[in-house]
Amino acid sequence: MESKPTLEASPRRLYKQSMANQSCGPCWGLVLVRLAAGYTLLVAGWGKVSGDAIPPIVSWANFDSAFFTWWGEHLIQAFPKTFSFMIAWGEFLGGAALLLGALTRPAGILSAFMLLCFWFAGPESAQDKILLLGTMCLACGLSAAGTRAGLDAILRQHFPRWLTWMDARE
Repeated sequence: MESKPTLEASPRRLYKQSMANQSCGPCWGLVLVRLAAGYTLLVAGWGKVSGDAIPPIVSWANFDSAFFTWWGEHLIQAFPKTFSFMIAWGEFLGGAALLLGALTRPAGILSAFMLLCFWFAGPESAQDKILLLGTMCLACGLSAAGTRAGLDAILRQHFPRWLTWMDARE
């Protein structure tokens, strides 16, 4: 009697097999989402970074949310230039990383966190756009969006797996 081969279809094994195949990776739609989010953040950050001085972005922040009231009043409003600098460069560098597909995991997750903070403190009229852009950044951070048409495929040899989603290949 012939025995049938057993198939071990654990998620970890399927993931390793799919990543071993060069044609596998995120769909091209996710790459377009990564490019759109990266371009949007890059342009928004460039407008703030390229000026003579970074405007005090946090001076108009709305801290009506109970979650951000103490944080905003005691820390952010106390150092508006520092936080304005971090927001401007965070938008610019996060957008550049997403656009190039370089270190998309940390860039996507940190950009999504930055946009979540802005969603709580920003104007109510922009909350739907901020939520959409933050969701796009989070999707890029939680998926392997930089492995197709991005620099993560090259950077995987120089950085640990938790940054690039991929094991280094010799």
